[in-house]
Amino acid sequence: APEGEPGRMLLRWRVRGEAKGASEITVVQPDGKEVRVKTNEEGVAGPFTQSGRYAVWARYWENVAGEHEGKAYEQVRHYGMLVVDSYAKPVEPTRLPEATSSFGAALEGGKIYVYGGHIARTHRYDRNSVSGAFHRYDVARGEWEKLPGREGLQGMNLVAHEGRIYRVGGMKPVNEPEAKQDIRSVATGEWFDPKLREGHGLPALPAPRSSHDLAVVGEKLYVLGGWNLKGPEPTEWAKTMYVLDLKEPGKGWREEKQGFERRALMAAVHGGKIYVVGGITPAGAVSRDVDIYDPASGEWKKGPALPGPEILSFAPAALSHAEELLVSLGDGTLVKLDEKEGRWVETGKTKARLAHRMVGVDRKVFVLGGAVKGNNLDTVEVVELR
Repeated sequence: APEGEPGRMLLRWRVRGEAKGASEITVVQPDGKEVRVKTNEEGVAGPFTQSGRYAVWARYWENVAGEHEGKAYEQVRHYGMLVVDSYAKPVEPTRLPEATSSFGAALEGGKIYVYGGHIARTHRYDRNSVSGAFHRYDVARGEWEKLPGREGLQGMNLVAHEGRIYRVGGMKPVNEPEAKQDIRSVATGEWFDPKLREGHGLPALPAPRSSHDLAVVGEKLYVLGGWNLKGPEPTEWAKTMYVLDLKEPGKGWREEKQGFERRALMAAVHGGKIYVVGGITPAGAVSRDVDIYDPASGEWKKGPALPGPEILSFAPAALSHAEELLVSLGDGTLVKLDEKEGRWVETGKTKARLAHRMVGVDRKVFVLGGAVKGNNLDTVEVVELR
């Protein structure tokens, strides 16, 4: 039986309820190495500190004579086997400067940039419910720095490229508190210079967009998914993606085909392709779909669907880091894509949350903010990749 705590698993060996000390246990660790350990007088071995899946077996032999199917025997041999996952408990090295969800986050130059988001109770929208706060966290120093504030927005993300931080689109309520909700997507975009702490405008989108995500492949900036909220007018769902050549931004955005209509999704660039995961459809159904875009061919194809109940794929977080494609689902399960097997496998666990973000540093994944049960989170958890 596994005991102990996350990251320090103990194994207890019992036979008919009696602890078996000085017994040999064979353990195949997550790194594939097989070790043999002895239990103490209480039948306990360990601790085991690797994160991942363990295979364990032990044996107990009794000198008991008898007969089976007409053949005599003098010994009975018992084997106990166990397969168990053990992950280190995520640590909280810091907290966000404010509790927020549906915000933007990106890593650049060893610093995590966090901008905007929804800061009120879920589904409450007015001028005061979105943030324009902009901060960066120095991972090495463990310190937050306040940057010049931007426009108050949510329903957008950030992406880093060649020393710049990009933001495109988003949405904001324009109504006063207690007034009828009037929520509108925006078409504006900008890039931020981390060294000079200055913002610079980008060409406006052909139409406003929010609840989308961004990706950069080569020198092309992609705006994927989302919708256009127009206050009292009917909402328009994005049927195409927008593309901007960052070497010639003055030429403006162009439209290209998009293999889906969804919002509240996430995108990550992995192996030169854009993976768009999860979200919600115009019919209101949560989708486990994974759509893959190959910029070289201009073609879309389907990837392995996200695991678990559909609801967990609403507003997930996605990240390509350390040669792994990772998705954080709504119940806190962190999964990675097994490209050879064409399936998603669990690789960690954090607190449940929606509309959160992830960034990767070395062999660590920072899981940031989000919302749960109507409340926004300032929680930051770090998961060690094995």
